[in-house]
Amino acid sequence: MRPNLASRQGLRMMLVAASLAASGLALAAETPTTTPAAPQAPATEPAPLPPPPAVRDFATAHPQCAEISDSCIVCKVEGDAINCSTPAIACIKGELVCAKEKGTP
Repeated sequence: MRPNLASRQGLRMMLVAASLAASGLALAAETPTTTPAAPQAPATEPAPLPPPPAVRDFATAHPQCAEISDSCIVCKVEGDAINCSTPAIACIKGELVCAKEKGTP
């Protein structure tokens, strides 16, 4: 006796369902459990780069200058320290100028 069409389709459906269930279990077994990440220490800022030699020379020649610029960078003179910004991506470098004198707002 041959099984009828309905029972063959039912058998196929059961096989597909069993196969999907088995693949889901296999996937679940392979998936690692995650644990919350440990809090990370705050990132420290990198040490500033030393100013270009031309800026140091300009600051020495112009001791009244508090801010030096060449249109690409701005360097602040604070005591013996000179801290410069990062150059802009699209800038046209010009001559060094005193952008702000000491004691001016």
